[in-house]
This record gives sequence, C-alpha cells and structure tokens, in this order.
Amino acid sequence: MGTFSRGVTRRRFLGTAGASMAATTGCLDSAEQSTPVAWPQRGYDAGATFYKTEGSPPVEDAEVVWTANVDNSLYAAIDEQWRGAWEQDRYRDLTNQRYIATFANRYGRTPLIVVGDRAHVQGGKDSVVDLTDGTVVEQSNCAERALVGAARTNTYRDGVIVGTGSSNGSDCRDRCVVLKGFRPPDGGAWCKGPQRWAAGAPRDLASTAAAGRIADGMVVTVTPDREPPYRIVAIDADDGRIEWENTVPHGVHRLRVDDGVAYASVAGEAGGTMTILDGASTHQRVEIGPTDLLEAVRDDVSYFRDLGAKNKTPSIKAIDTESGETRQLLDGPAVSERIAGTPAGVGDIVVGPDRLFATLQTETGSDPAILALDRSDGAVEWVRQLSGPLRLTGTDDALYVAGSREPGPHAYALDPASGDRLWSVELPDRTGFGRGVYRPAVVDSKMLVPLSGLLVALEEP
Repeated sequence: MGTFSRGVTRRRFLGTAGASMAATTGCLDSAEQSTPVAWPQRGYDAGATFYKTEGSPPVEDAEVVWTANVDNSLYAAIDEQWRGAWEQDRYRDLTNQRYIATFANRYGRTPLIVVGDRAHVQGGKDSVVDLTDGTVVEQSNCAERALVGAARTNTYRDGVIVGTGSSNGSDCRDRCVVLKGFRPPDGGAWCKGPQRWAAGAPRDLASTAAAGRIADGMVVTVTPDREPPYRIVAIDADDGRIEWENTVPHGVHRLRVDDGVAYASVAGEAGGTMTILDGASTHQRVEIGPTDLLEAVRDDVSYFRDLGAKNKTPSIKAIDTESGETRQLLDGPAVSERIAGTPAGVGDIVVGPDRLFATLQTETGSDPAILALDRSDGAVEWVRQLSGPLRLTGTDDALYVAGSREPGPHAYALDPASGDRLWSVELPDRTGFGRGVYRPAVVDSKMLVPLSGLLVALEEP
C-alpha cells in the first residue's frame, strides 16, 4: 500500500490534489488538469482552515450580481442540531454513521459544494445553480445519499464526485452508508452520474461515515462499528482501494488532515482525546479537555475552541503535533478590555499563514467582535465589532464577513493586517425566513453568501 507520510508521498509526487467536503466547497475544472489550489473544498483544505490562497474575489468593492432561491435548510440543521452532550456524542460521532437513516448521516452532509460552474446546494431538496448567472438548473432529491466532495485524480480528467450510496455489506441489508466515487454530471444532479468505485474496492467496505477529508488524491474517512477500536482509512480517489488504514480506541467527532497527517478527536463528559496518525503509524495521542472541539490544523498545529463556552470565558487552544504541547492562544481576559460587552464564547475560526481570525460572541449576542491573533504567540493584533452574528472566511487579500443585522444582513471585506473595512454590501433581507446568514464561501471571482432559502453571489463591479 502507498504511504500517507509527511514527506513527499507517492500521490503528492504525481501531482494530485483533493477538493471539497462538509459545509462549503468549490471548483473542479473538467477541461484541463488543475493545480491543487484550484480545487478548494470545505475549509479550502483538508485541515479546515477556511483560508484560501488562490482566486480573485472582490477586494476593492463588491456588488450583488445574482440571487438564487434554493433549499439550504441543511445549514440551519447543522447550526442548531448538535447542541446537547447526548446529541454531540450521537450525531457528531463519525463512528455512529453506519446506517442511512441515522441523524448523523442526515446532518453530516455538505450544504454547499461547487463543481466546475455549478453549485450543488443540499437541503430538503438538492438544488443545482449555474454560477454564471444564478439560474437554478435543476432541483432534485438524491434520496438517502450525501454529497461529500470532489477529488482530483490521475485516471479521470474530470475528477471524481465523492458521495454516499447504500451498501449490502454484512448485517446491512442495503441500509448502510458507504462512500462511492461518481463521474461528475454534465449539468444535473450529482447522484445521476455513473458509479466509478465503492470504498474498499475490490472488496468493498461494509460501511463508512458519510464524511471524509479529501487530500492528495485520497479520501480519509472512518468505518463505523458497534464498539472500539474504530478504523480510519485512506481511500484512493482513482479506484476506491484502501491506501492505508489505522485504528483509534475512541469515537471521532472531528477528522482533519494536514500535510499527510490525520487528526481524529473526540470530547465528552469523561474527557477528550486526539489521536495523530501518520498513515499506518500512530504518531501520538494527546489528552484534551472534555469540551475541546477540534476546528482546524495548519503547519503541524491543531486549533481547538471550547464547545461548552457559550456564555462562558472564550478559549482557543493550540497543540503542537511534534511535542504534544498545549498552549492557550486566547482567553477571555486578554480581550475583555478591547471590546464593548462581556466575551461569551468563540464562533468561526479562520487560520491563515501568520494570523488566526475568530469571531467572539458577547453576552447580548448583538455586538460580536472579530479579532486577529498572531499565530506564534497569541498577541491580539486588532479587534473590530460589527452587528451579528458573524460568519467568516479568509484569503490573502481580505477577511470576508457575513452578518445578519445592520439592520438587515450585510457582507463585508476587512483588511487582514489592520481590520479596516474595505467594503460593505447590503444583502437581501431573509431574516423572516429563518436564522439568516451562514458561512460564506470564496469561489474564483465570487463571494457566495448562503441566506435562509437563498444563495447570493457578489463580485467586483
């Protein structure tokens, strides 16, 4: 089997790269081979940094170029569903995603994935939106199937769509979830494309989680079971075969991949654990707090926010992969003097090359702050307060923000170095249709903002 090492992997040597997974994704070019950065995915990389280095989204100014009526109710489900400890353990845990009918499979889907010039929006109905003009070209229901992402491969010039299908493995009776590879559709629903492989080929796996991190031409996922140890497997996006596998002795709430290393974490009342896997070898196992939620990994450092910190002192921790050392990157007292209101929990996190950006909730909920931290020492570089709640994504040139009040929803671009506002645009007011504004995505020249029942595209005028 090939290795998934932190050096030059066989797949990295061949120039492959992955793209897309669970909440915003983007771009697969079927006309020509693309570089890795041209294949953004949820978080724009398998480490879920939500930071993108390529593209030409609006920096100096922006305007709304189109809106599309879509069913994106999955965003609200994801934001609201996994709240209590029991729900967190049962819904979030990838090791519980064996059966199609489980809540974990239902809410583990990716709300927005971009493939070529089409945006696939998943909700009660799946909508396919033409990115050139916002036309909804198809609405369909890929029943009991979840779109996970798109992977670049050596074999297929148009890449592979990674989604779920049913499995007839042991004790499944066609009710188990398993990842499969499909040919990208010419324009319709992804689930109508022909199947190219099933995970584990030629001897298919009985089941997998309805999620995976796609990197270096491999899909890293979990195979659910009734009890530990649980298998973590890397699946070749060319043909579905297993490149490497390992096991962890605990559940998996979050799975991240960075520079060929997989990070599997779980947290609960009894405490938390993160296992770091260097392919088939276990690099080390680190104890974490009972409410530490793994958000992102970049440059051999993993970042956690306190899941239980709503209305509590906000916290961001950083753990070094090599040493296992934990340091407090942010705590409430460090920023309480810099904002109006009492800090009360951390929201979105964006991890760039030098800075970490985060939203900081306040007790009132109406005046959240955005702050920029030096990744090396946690020094607060700047703080800005806007009407909220606020959602973030980042690039080299701008930190993009979507907010639900001022007095209606707005989109902003901030200078990453200073926090100065570059532009702001009023969005269609959809607050009467649901919670409002969800996490934006940068796709080529556009900033996409999901609202309740609506997808909005902004570009340079």
